[in-house]
Amino acid sequence: MSISSIEGGQGRHPIQNSGPATQRPDIAGLLLDDSSRIHLRSLSPQQLARLRQYQNEMLGHIQEVQGGCGLIFPPLPTDIDPLQILRKQDPEAYAAFARLKPEEQQVFLQLCRDIGLEPPVRHGGIRGGLLGGMRNMLPQALQGQEQMPKLFGMMSQPTRPSMPLPRLEPQINSDLLTLLKSGKLMSKDSQGRSLLQNLTDLSHQEMGPTLDRKQIFQQLCNQLANPGTIKQGTHGTCAPTTIQYLQATRDPAEYARIMVGLTSKEGKVRLRNGDELKRDLGSLAPDGNNARSTISRLYQAALMEYGNGESEYDNRTDEHTQADDTTYSGQRNEDSERILDAMFGEDYQSIPVDRGNEGARQQTERMLRQALDRGQQIPVALEWGLNEKGEPTYHMLLVVGMTENTVILRNPWGDFDANENNPARGPDREGLDFGGTVELSKEEFLRRCYNIIVPGTEPKRSSK
Repeated sequence: MSISSIEGGQGRHPIQNSGPATQRPDIAGLLLDDSSRIHLRSLSPQQLARLRQYQNEMLGHIQEVQGGCGLIFPPLPTDIDPLQILRKQDPEAYAAFARLKPEEQQVFLQLCRDIGLEPPVRHGGIRGGLLGGMRNMLPQALQGQEQMPKLFGMMSQPTRPSMPLPRLEPQINSDLLTLLKSGKLMSKDSQGRSLLQNLTDLSHQEMGPTLDRKQIFQQLCNQLANPGTIKQGTHGTCAPTTIQYLQATRDPAEYARIMVGLTSKEGKVRLRNGDELKRDLGSLAPDGNNARSTISRLYQAALMEYGNGESEYDNRTDEHTQADDTTYSGQRNEDSERILDAMFGEDYQSIPVDRGNEGARQQTERMLRQALDRGQQIPVALEWGLNEKGEPTYHMLLVVGMTENTVILRNPWGDFDANENNPARGPDREGLDFGGTVELSKEEFLRRCYNIIVPGTEPKRSSK
């Protein structure tokens, strides 16, 4: 199968490397995207020409700032003491730091020096300040009100020259401090190494092509501190995303070890069962799925490929191609079972549910309650919504709790998720937070549940 990718191959979606001019949006869309009452045709040709010229000049300056030019951001001082910053920034985190062993404290402070420091947040910024002022002025100006002379007067003025910004105290990454306070930073992976050690490995390793070390570090810390940010976006990767969320919450150090391997130059890592998980060809390049992070794209694509046996997964098309050249989307239950075995070293069992049998539904409820009592969270497949043809679609979610009359699940769509009176988007449910946690009536859940994947206690090995 040919896949368009930074790693090689010619596919149906060649990578575009457009210059700044082709990336500039229209000024009306940039400034007035929430005002359908504005009509540019009220401007004269001369005013439109001046507005267009000003657009190009302003967006050019914005791109200079985004590229590190235009405004001069001073480098972080070399004499920074992370310990002093920690003491002032977060006393609770400082107390957690004091409980670490001396050698662990030194590793943490060095991690902060190498990658964990962030520049202070500046409120307003280019879009919030200069463009924000234009946004407030332009609607009135385009309607012929008194702001028109002021607007075009501002457009006629030369832009101010670049200037250095004053030195401000950097801060330690807040998600890293959350991991420190929660105790997750010292959790251990399958190799006996701590999350702190794995983050340190990330700060030193040679990265895969196009991957930015600082961005990967920030995303990884953010997902481990706030697993609700993990989501599938527009790809049909509900099963790998559910497994990703499960591993990040249950086994954070192991999740970090996996991500260190997938983002390395080699792009591979050994799993608990001895198999090798490889970065999927084509997953380095952005795919238009802007709802998920870079590390989620790498993780989900790698699991789609690992789980599908002899088929080939293409992240660009989000399809698996089988040996007979037929394709399918999503992930089969047996493929998810195989991935769970490898990730957690347990013998997972994929169990179909006879939804038309009351006894089978009661047995499913008992199995879920027993698993939850053991502290386990269970991947389940539900008949979810309807496609454009009115046919049922299927979706994997994670059971995280049950009450007497409801089932609480984590939806890999993420964000605040509540659905009412829209069968195409799934059953009616109540959103409980902004991380994808939802509550569904037990009756509705059992009516829709057609498969559960429950863990055992015996190790299991499998190879592709």
